[in-house]
Amino acid sequence: MTMRSLALLVLLSVVGCSSAASDGVPDDTDGPQPVAVACAGLSVGDPNPPSELGTCSGGFALGEGFTPKQVADIRDAGYGWNKFAGRGLVHFGAASNCAIMAGKLPAGQIAEQKDGVITIDVSSLSDADTVFFRYVVMHEIGRALGLTPKSAGPGVMSACSSDPWFSEAELKECRNLGLCY
Repeated sequence: MTMRSLALLVLLSVVGCSSAASDGVPDDTDGPQPVAVACAGLSVGDPNPPSELGTCSGGFALGEGFTPKQVADIRDAGYGWNKFAGRGLVHFGAASNCAIMAGKLPAGQIAEQKDGVITIDVSSLSDADTVFFRYVVMHEIGRALGLTPKSAGPGVMSACSSDPWFSEAELKECRNLGLCY
């Protein structure tokens, strides 16, 4: 397990996720095993119908309410998307057709994307949650761009993943949407 995966796993455990061996039964005696992360009561956005996906072209205005560290993490998530896409897909500015806002969401829900507005409930996150925070932002940007969210599995578009980076399936979908090279 990489340090990045371990850090995300620890953060996910704090917010309501648990890890188990690949057979679903926790087992500390067999040594390192593939980790499947299952979320209980954690929602990284509600499942959107297809009409609510893909409302953004890549430009995002940043709302108030984020700490300077969170703003830097949001920008880093955008740079991660640009690296993944192979081009300057995600950018930030006032003249953007979408927004990333700090706001209050129902208990257990960290973020949502609806009609081009990404809302992140920062009240339950601290600046120490950098890896998880970037993962959430990358996931919600993906929804806003039109990628399909998943309830499980590898990759950024999974609601709860042990690896906060893009999967091959996500790259294929991104290319099919004309977003990635």
